[in-house]
Amino acid sequence: MKKTIAFITDSHLAEELPVAADQQRNFDRILEDIEKRGVDQVIIGGDIGHESIYADFFKSLGKYSDNLKVIPGNHDSLGDLLSHFPNPEFPDLAELYYSYSDDNFLYIFLDSSTDEFSNPQLAWLREKVEETNLKILLFVHHPIFEIDTPVDRKYPLQNREIVQQILMQQQREIFVFCGHYHTEDETGTGAISQYETTAVSYQIRKGTPDVEPHADYFGYRLITLDNGNVATELIKLQP
Repeated sequence: MKKTIAFITDSHLAEELPVAADQQRNFDRILEDIEKRGVDQVIIGGDIGHESIYADFFKSLGKYSDNLKVIPGNHDSLGDLLSHFPNPEFPDLAELYYSYSDDNFLYIFLDSSTDEFSNPQLAWLREKVEETNLKILLFVHHPIFEIDTPVDRKYPLQNREIVQQILMQQQREIFVFCGHYHTEDETGTGAISQYETTAVSYQIRKGTPDVEPHADYFGYRLITLDNGNVATELIKLQP
């Protein structure tokens, strides 16, 4: 069975940006693009924006509500976010990590909203990856593996080495989809592939000593799943 997923991250709606950009217009254009493509599922990668826009944000995604998944970013107000998108696996949990599976994949959604993973979440993650025989699709706001960007040096996931160890102990394929750094990148090790995704709002150049934001383009990541195979591409749009 073939399925397409739009991974949309770092919209920062109703927030002040370091460059001139209309992030709401960018987000609306992405919604138009995924509708034209007939995307089956939307996954929000965090840093949605100011909590005052959450209601309108989720209303705009109503078409995908049955297949909508959300992970929080470090700029999100988790308590407010949970009131609009309760944890689908642990309704009483004050964190937003959860999972589900189909015939080919285990889908894992992690909560890095505090810039690190809690010990209960790490224990849960270890248990989930150790008990499955499926390929793993892991969605998280912060990258797990280092990327050559000043944002990585200033604002990395604090305990990512523990997550790296958990994932690297597994023998099956793992695909990590992330945001946070406002750039595009592919890296990984062994059977693990990490895909950093273009932001909705603005981008940050890689390989520079200081943070250099720009708004030359915006976009999202299109993921295609076809009978256990994973293909992905960045969709870049012009302002």
